[in-house]
Amino acid sequence: MTYRALGQIYEVQGKSELALKEYQQSEEMDPDSVETRICAARILLAMKQGAKAQEELKAAKDLEPGNALVHEQYGKALEASGKLKEAKSEYQETLLLDKENIYALLDLAKLEEKQGDWPNAMEHYRAAVKIVQAGMMGSHGPKTFVDAPGAYQVAQMRLKQYLSELRAGGKGQEAAALEARLESKETSKGISGKLDAAMEAGGEDYKEKRFAEAERNYSEAVRLGEQLRPEGRLVLALGYLGSLYALRKDYPDAQTAYERSLKTAEEVYGPGAPQVGQVLEALTRLNLEQGDKGRAETYAQQNLEMAEKNAGTNSFSYSLALMALGYVYFSQKQYTKAEPYITKAVEIHQQLSGPQAMIIVSSKQMLCTIYDGMGQPAKAAMCASELTPVMERAYGENSQALVPLLTLRAKALRELGRVTEADQVEQRKKSLTQATVSAN
Repeated sequence: MTYRALGQIYEVQGKSELALKEYQQSEEMDPDSVETRICAARILLAMKQGAKAQEELKAAKDLEPGNALVHEQYGKALEASGKLKEAKSEYQETLLLDKENIYALLDLAKLEEKQGDWPNAMEHYRAAVKIVQAGMMGSHGPKTFVDAPGAYQVAQMRLKQYLSELRAGGKGQEAAALEARLESKETSKGISGKLDAAMEAGGEDYKEKRFAEAERNYSEAVRLGEQLRPEGRLVLALGYLGSLYALRKDYPDAQTAYERSLKTAEEVYGPGAPQVGQVLEALTRLNLEQGDKGRAETYAQQNLEMAEKNAGTNSFSYSLALMALGYVYFSQKQYTKAEPYITKAVEIHQQLSGPQAMIIVSSKQMLCTIYDGMGQPAKAAMCASELTPVMERAYGENSQALVPLLTLRAKALRELGRVTEADQVEQRKKSLTQATVSAN
């Protein structure tokens, strides 16, 4: 185990030969270690020694035929050697053992695309996207952070390009036949497939700001989801529909959509599930926007209690719930009530990500404003001073995003009698503003 641990350290450092030496030493001492063989194969693949990688993984497969990771890695090794049929079989075996393995789904989809099997490729891309979306509804996010939606979007672009090239090359019938196969694949999946298609079309419309079309597609998704309930996709469809209504200030319909989403989430996941908390957050924002602070506070408090129960008091889920309730008070300028919630959120973000992490920006910027509103210029100046370098790294040293923070910092410094420092900050803010005007 020590030799393997050393190999992992060298691997992270990019020292492949040293890593392989340690893995081989570990393997010599314990030839039945599947984990060590996977590590050795990974390095061999990186060093373009595909045949040796396959030997390691074949041995690992014989040792643990039910290990999904072994099949996944073996598929990669086989594909790298051009053995596509065998690689596909290993990816399929992986999914039989672990149907939510996003890596295997995407690898299989890319391989099928390479083979021209577009209908199955697109189905597997969509399956990976659904797993990521479902994970986003959980208390800790998806198990594996993979940009499946991005991979699917790029694959759609390649498919469109391929169809265009077929037609441009005088192969219109071949293009039409492929489109018919794609459509047939969707139709054969019945109501569930139609629901996926409606959700997908709604997302594309929303991204392209075709809001009327997005509403039609999400309404259709809701209609189909009602036929399959209890159904997690119905929770999402109602939530997206509520967001569209809120965007056009149609608050009664937005409220109705979110409340239906809340009820459905409770049916599907249970009354105290993390997924319910996300709908409560949406209802909090909507009621704040409508000016109903009392209902917003009730929803936010329910969400905070749920986040504490599900994820504990040292989690991002809890910190976001703290911010949601704190913002209810912040929006009413009840800074004394808002301060403990936002302070705790900042503490959690610093503990989990470090004081220089991007996630600090929103919570700490709110805290700086709270200190200013409470008439505590020393805390406001210190807060703004700590946040400035974080925002510079995030947005750039000449970004207009810095202007509100510089304004607050200069005001706090002036109230403390630190006039020279305040003038310097004001001068920097002025130069940023002038640079923007000149650019325009």
